[in-house]
Amino acid sequence: MSAPDRVVDSTDVRPAPFRGPEVVRLLVGTRRDWYAAALRTLLEPEGFVLEVVSDEAALLSAGSEWRPSLLLLDYELAGSATRRLCRDLYSEALPWNVPLVVSSAGPLEESCKAEVFEGGAWLVLTEPLFFSSLLAQLRKLAEVSFVAESPALRTDPAAGELPALEESWRAFGILASLAERRGAALTCVVAGPTTPAGREMLSRQRRATAALPEVFRRVRVGGVGRG
Repeated sequence: MSAPDRVVDSTDVRPAPFRGPEVVRLLVGTRRDWYAAALRTLLEPEGFVLEVVSDEAALLSAGSEWRPSLLLLDYELAGSATRRLCRDLYSEALPWNVPLVVSSAGPLEESCKAEVFEGGAWLVLTEPLFFSSLLAQLRKLAEVSFVAESPALRTDPAAGELPALEESWRAFGILASLAERRGAALTCVVAGPTTPAGREMLSRQRRATAALPEVFRRVRVGGVGRG
C-alpha cells in the first residue's frame, strides 16, 4: 500500500467460504503508522485481529507470546537484514506452520527477494496492495496454517467416524499446492483403524476404506501426487 487511499479495490468480490480459524490473528511489523491504520480499517471488519509492533525485539516477543495465525512484515522494518530477521522469527518465536509474509513499498531486486525466501518467507508482496487480492491471499495462507496444525481435521474418537473424504481431499490439495510451489516433496501415508469396529460401524469403515482408491486416482490425475 503506497498510500491509504490506494488499497480499496472497487471491484472487490466476496471470497469463497473461509474454512480456516474463526479469528485470524495477524501480527504486523511496521514503523509506518498509516500502513498499520489502513490494515486495521480493511481487515478487522473481515474477522482479523491485528497486533502491530514497530521494532524487531517487540516482533520476536509478540510472535512467541501472542501466537499469531499469520505474520505480515514490512520490508522497511529491517531492510537488508530481513532475511536474518525471518530466520530469527522461525528459530525463536514462530512455529513452522505460521506463514510469514513480507511486503515491500516497491519492487525488490531478485537477489533481495531470493534472500527473503531463503530466510523463510512464504510470500513477498509489492505495494500498492489491493484489498480483494490481499484479503484472498491472507485468508488462503490462514487456511494452510490451520490445516497444517491439524485440529480442523480431527473428529471425536468416540463417534468412530473418519474425517470426511471430501474435507480431507480439500486439505490435502492446499498442502500439495504449497509443496509444489516450494519444490518440496510430499508424501501421503494412509492407515486403517488399529481396532476394527463391529456391525454398522465396521460397515462404515469398510465403505470409507473402499473409497480411498478414488481419492488417490484424483490425486494422480490432478498432478499433485508427487514425492
